[in-house]
Amino acid sequence: MSTEDVAKAIADAKEVLGPRVRRRRRSPVPEIDQAIAAINKKHALVLMGGRCLVLRETQSAESKTEIEFLAPPDFRLWFSQVKYWNGGPKPEPIGSIWLDHPNRRQYSGVVFAPEGAPEGHYNLWHGFDVSARYEDPYKAFPVFRDHIATNIAGGNEELAQHVWGWFAHMFQRPTERLGTSLVLRGIEGTGKTKVGEVIGSLISHHYLLVDEPRYITGQFNAHLANCLLLQADEGFWAGDRQAEGRLKSLITSHRHMIERKGVDPVPVRNLVRLLVTSNNDWVVPVGMQGRRFMVVDVGEAAAQNAEYFAEIDAEMANGGREALLYHLLHFDLTKVNLRRIPVTAALVEQKISTLEPHAQWFLDRLRHGTPTANHSLWPERVSTDLVYSSYLHFTERMGINRKLSPEQFGIALRKLMPDGGLQRTRPWENVADPVTGSVSRKRVNCYSLPSLEQCRSKFEERMHWSIDWAEGEESD
Repeated sequence: MSTEDVAKAIADAKEVLGPRVRRRRRSPVPEIDQAIAAINKKHALVLMGGRCLVLRETQSAESKTEIEFLAPPDFRLWFSQVKYWNGGPKPEPIGSIWLDHPNRRQYSGVVFAPEGAPEGHYNLWHGFDVSARYEDPYKAFPVFRDHIATNIAGGNEELAQHVWGWFAHMFQRPTERLGTSLVLRGIEGTGKTKVGEVIGSLISHHYLLVDEPRYITGQFNAHLANCLLLQADEGFWAGDRQAEGRLKSLITSHRHMIERKGVDPVPVRNLVRLLVTSNNDWVVPVGMQGRRFMVVDVGEAAAQNAEYFAEIDAEMANGGREALLYHLLHFDLTKVNLRRIPVTAALVEQKISTLEPHAQWFLDRLRHGTPTANHSLWPERVSTDLVYSSYLHFTERMGINRKLSPEQFGIALRKLMPDGGLQRTRPWENVADPVTGSVSRKRVNCYSLPSLEQCRSKFEERMHWSIDWAEGEESD
């Protein structure tokens, strides 16, 4: 068949079939609006870290509202099976329809705002678990009050008021950064964890109990985005320098970076209050002039007393929570200065445990009343080599590998002394040769020392604690 014959056959077919019929376009069905409303109940399109993501609300095993973020392609895939006619030539998945629909639920940002979110923002705040109701605390929750007064505060009314005030501030002024952390130290079974559990039950959506360091110092920390009370139960090691920086930032910073898997980190307002509970001797890293941690030793009067703590649970279940919330919301915060941490013996122990090796050595020498173990008194002048050798001997005995150089040691020691009190001198002295025993006159590098009383007084001033120096005056 020639080319002309093929062209004629095609022309004849077109004449027989007529013009091509266009595919029909079906109008949107009314069921779409119902489907969009159903998806809106648990989903919303939000801007996060410069990206559009689908926020999905879920319920945890503890009936807490949790959120996760889906990339639009993942959202489309999840809702790809249900399809509707939407004005096109074929049915479309409801996920795609929702993303393009004018009635989709959407927000321009995500915030944690107990005081109320700005217009157009998704608020992570879910409020209190119960409604506050007045009832005499001595009748509504007498055992829990006793636990705070007797076991936590050790009968110290001022300390008990500070503990109550610390929790009350969180409820009355959740957006105000207090910059302090409450640390409860005690043996197992004393009820230190119970305190956080009871208070946390009033704000269960914003209370988190963790026992692994990664939940505090780990890279992915989305769980902190809407956390108001974070209880670290043996949650970290106080000697971890990385954890130390993260802890300080968590306690004092007004904003922190929240990072979710697959989503760029975003700055979020930091409202976290840190409660630490532990049975370790060294719980938190506290510098000599530390102001962040209120450390309390929990008494053992109720240790392992299951009936005692069962009574707390019973009174909370029978109206105690409502009364406790009222008590915290109406506690007079003017009764305590929450920005001035009570200096307890437990806090001083944390300071001593956190001291740098050179400061630990200096405290040891102050206790003995001599600059080195070779001295029987505190002289006005001492060889720099003898002092540095004493420091090296101390660090070796303590198993400390990293040591300061002589120059670094001198700088660090000067900071521990009274202002301008440590001077370097090079006097002439008779020096015996260690091999021949011959004596010659040489210049010797020395420290001119302030008096022992001045040095001890300065150390106490920096520690904010009166030390009983008589405990260790025997020379080693």
